[in-house]
Amino acid sequence: MIVVTTPTGHIGQHLVRRLVDAGEPVRVLARDPARLSPKIVGKVEIVQGSMGDETVLAKALAGAHSLFWCVPQSNQQEDVLEYYLNFTRKMCRAVKEQNVERIVAVSSGGRGRARNAGPISALHAMETMIEKTGVDFRALRCGAFMENLLWQGRTDQTPRYVLLSPRWRREDADLRRA
Repeated sequence: MIVVTTPTGHIGQHLVRRLVDAGEPVRVLARDPARLSPKIVGKVEIVQGSMGDETVLAKALAGAHSLFWCVPQSNQQEDVLEYYLNFTRKMCRAVKEQNVERIVAVSSGGRGRARNAGPISALHAMETMIEKTGVDFRALRCGAFMENLLWQGRTDQTPRYVLLSPRWRREDADLRRA
């Protein structure tokens, strides 16, 4: 069983769909299951609740061998380090109690170099905490997500963009159909 956090987010929704399509047994941890894609409902186990609730985490991780961990971004925290570590501390305890074998977590580049870099430093501290559990661990250190950059280029209320690169120009591309 693979547990996926943030299954309605930009990363989680795509991961869940691909895991289901590959025939993997998947359990999702969702605050609001009504927001899950109708394409996966009935194909995954659903645990409703918050990643910040240790009881919910234990229920979600029971019998699971793997966890995809993504702390939901928040730009409204006074202490961003504690925000990330609060979630991760609880997850690490639950992972040990439930004997989860491996974790893949979304992080950020620059580990070992970034200092006092807000969420980036918090993600690196999260990695260190996970590593101390002794589970097999891989951090996805994406420097940026193209989808985040594309939404910044929004010119009106429709999902259309002008994309430029040295090789091509594509105007009015509806990227959600690509």
